[in-house]
Amino acid sequence: MGDYGFGRISGITSSTKGTSAADIGVLSRLEDKIRLLQEDLETERELRSRIERERSDLAVQLVQLNDRLEEAEGAQESQGELNRKRDQELQKLRKLLEDVHLEGEETSAGLRRKHNESLVEMQEQIDALQKSKSKVDKERSRIQSEVIDLVAQVDHLRTERDQAEKKAEKSEQAAASANQRADELNRQVQDGVNQRAKLVQENADLIRDMQELKKTVETLDFMKSTLARQLEDTKRKLEEEERTRQHLQTTVHNLEVDAETLRVQLEEESEFRLEVERQLSTAKTEAATYKSKYEAEFAAHQAEVEDLKKKFNIRLAEAEEQVNNALARASNLEKQKSRLQAELEITIIELDKANNAVQQLEKRNAVLEDTVTSLRRRIDELGVELETSQRELRASQAEVTRLKQSVDKLTEQRDALTRDKKKLEEDLHEAKEALADATRRFHEIEIELRRVEGERDDWRLAYQDAESLRKQEEAKVVRLTAEIQQLRADYERRLHDQEEEFEAMKKQLTIEIETLSARLADAEVKLKTEVARIKKKMQAQITELELQLDNAQRANLEAHKTIKKQQLHIQELQVHYEDVQRQLQQTLDQMTILQKRVQTLQADNDDLRVAGEQALRGRKAAEAQLDEVSARAQELTVLNANLLQAKSKIETEYGALQSDFDEVSREWKNAEERSIKAQGDLNRALEHAQEEQDRATKYDTMRKALEVQVKELQVRLQEMEANALIGGKRLVSKLEARIRDIEAEYEEERRRHAETQKINAKKERRIKEILLQGEEDRKNVVLLQDSVEKLTERCKILKRQADDAEALALQNVTKVRKFQREMEAAEDRADMAESNLSLIRAKSRNTTTTSSTAGARGNVYVLEERTDYTSRNY
Repeated sequence: MGDYGFGRISGITSSTKGTSAADIGVLSRLEDKIRLLQEDLETERELRSRIERERSDLAVQLVQLNDRLEEAEGAQESQGELNRKRDQELQKLRKLLEDVHLEGEETSAGLRRKHNESLVEMQEQIDALQKSKSKVDKERSRIQSEVIDLVAQVDHLRTERDQAEKKAEKSEQAAASANQRADELNRQVQDGVNQRAKLVQENADLIRDMQELKKTVETLDFMKSTLARQLEDTKRKLEEEERTRQHLQTTVHNLEVDAETLRVQLEEESEFRLEVERQLSTAKTEAATYKSKYEAEFAAHQAEVEDLKKKFNIRLAEAEEQVNNALARASNLEKQKSRLQAELEITIIELDKANNAVQQLEKRNAVLEDTVTSLRRRIDELGVELETSQRELRASQAEVTRLKQSVDKLTEQRDALTRDKKKLEEDLHEAKEALADATRRFHEIEIELRRVEGERDDWRLAYQDAESLRKQEEAKVVRLTAEIQQLRADYERRLHDQEEEFEAMKKQLTIEIETLSARLADAEVKLKTEVARIKKKMQAQITELELQLDNAQRANLEAHKTIKKQQLHIQELQVHYEDVQRQLQQTLDQMTILQKRVQTLQADNDDLRVAGEQALRGRKAAEAQLDEVSARAQELTVLNANLLQAKSKIETEYGALQSDFDEVSREWKNAEERSIKAQGDLNRALEHAQEEQDRATKYDTMRKALEVQVKELQVRLQEMEANALIGGKRLVSKLEARIRDIEAEYEEERRRHAETQKINAKKERRIKEILLQGEEDRKNVVLLQDSVEKLTERCKILKRQADDAEALALQNVTKVRKFQREMEAAEDRADMAESNLSLIRAKSRNTTTTSSTAGARGNVYVLEERTDYTSRNY
């Protein structure tokens, strides 16, 4: 429109040279044209108002961007300084826009005041073109800056997205490794809890078994000592019994020999008695014969007979005395024989009983010796096993302490891992926040790109409207050229008259145009300097952003290094944890082996306890039998002593009886000789029969005497039993003293057992605490696993969001690049418009310099220039 104004003015100046008669028509036409130009001005004003509305929308969007920048300042403290700088620069740009707008308004107002409506219209068009150019430049610079910012933001977001992806991958890997480690820890903690419970149970069983083994060992030791003492006592008693038995056997053998000799003597005596009776019967017959004979001779030899009778009576009395003495001795011997036979039978019975008891005791002694040897062997084995179990227990206790230390180390490592995990969670939270900021910024950039696309569409529509207006104006120009060609002659005539006036007006217009061009050049210089200054500021901001990006990349590299170090530390901790797990597994295997050994020891302990109970019962029975046997042995010893005394007495009596018997035998022989001598003596025979009767009575008296001796022996036996009871009481007192000693030892062992129970209770409490701590660790591991799963899910969501943001960023980048291409095309078009404007200005200057020539030539020249310009525009 400015070109058109210059051409029109030149046409008007050329037409004034031709004529001045039709000034009123020309002025009316000019008024019509001015009205048309005012309509164009209205359209331009509408365009300006629309641009102002768009500017207000941009200001609103700028306010929104400021709000968003303020929010971004709250979320990203590191970018606050940059945002403040951008706000200041935006305020400066806003002020510049307002200043430029005010300057444009002031220039347009001054031009409207200084010039007429046509010049005002021309100046309006020039100002509109300049403003559109400045706006296009500003918009281009703003869009370029926004595009640069968007590209920088896209690059920054891409780097942040890459960092977030790397962090997400690392966090996923860490989460997966943490999940695996948490699963392994859960399994290991569960296995450790189970194995710890098993170990606690096995330890309790071992302690209980060990206590029972100690009790059994104590009882077995006590039984062993008692059995050893009893065995020694029984051996001693058996030796004494053996000696007494041998002595009794010798005495019995001697008594048997004596009884045999007595029996032989008794048989001889009975035979002698039979012979005596036979001789007595023969003597009686002879006596009868002698009686008849002596009665026959009695009468003849009565005196001699009386003398002989006296002698015979004396001898008969002596013989009777001797016979009585012999009968008494024989009866005593028979009584002694019967008593000895009774005692012999009693002693034989007692000897049989003693032999049986001795055999039973020997059998029991053999059994007890076998049991004692087996118990000794078992006790030795149990002692060895007890020592091994104690060593293993000490080793297990050392292992438990080592495991406690390892558990403490593991707890410390777990705390370190929790701290590392918290740090990773904080890093992940920061990454999430950064990713959320990136997504928000992506969203804002997308909104901004959409807004820019809308503005581009509006600018395209405005450009299309401007193109349509340009075409309309060109059509108007064509129409006006036709009209001008029709009115050319009239203008040439009229303008020739008004040339002077128009020359003055032209000079004034040239001066004003020069001033306007100077002001326009100054405005262009100012705008260029301002654009250069803004460009420098933007370059400085870009360099600062690049420095910040480099710092962020260095920080990212350092974070990667720290993450790698943490990963290496975590791997080392994992290796250490695996070593601890292997050691724990080895200790658990050892504990299972110990449990098996403890079970075997428990079974052996049960067997030993049963054997101990059986041995106790056998010991009690043996003690009872031993008491009986000892009492019986004491009775037998006393009886043996009494028998020895009786034997000695009997031997003395037997010697006396033997001497008496020898004397009786000698006397019997003498009596036999005498009886042989007095065979025919009846009185001797009667006396001899009387002696036999007396002997029988003596035998009865001897039997009674033996009964009295038996009673005495019974009394002695009772005394011996009393003595045996006294000895048993002494033995019982000794055993009670031994029992008291054993009870004292038992109390000491019970005190030790109480101490061991206290120690075991402390260990059990410690084990329970460890179990509770392991349970808490397992719960914490479960919670960590849940949190890790949640983090992995969040990481996956963030990864998907990052992928979406990357896709949006790529789309935005493509849109920005497309917009850059369009902006470059618009810049090219603007450059072409500037070149055209410079050409138009040059041509306008040429028209002002050539206006002093002829009107027809100038008109033709102006028309050629205008046609050239229109053809160039087309």
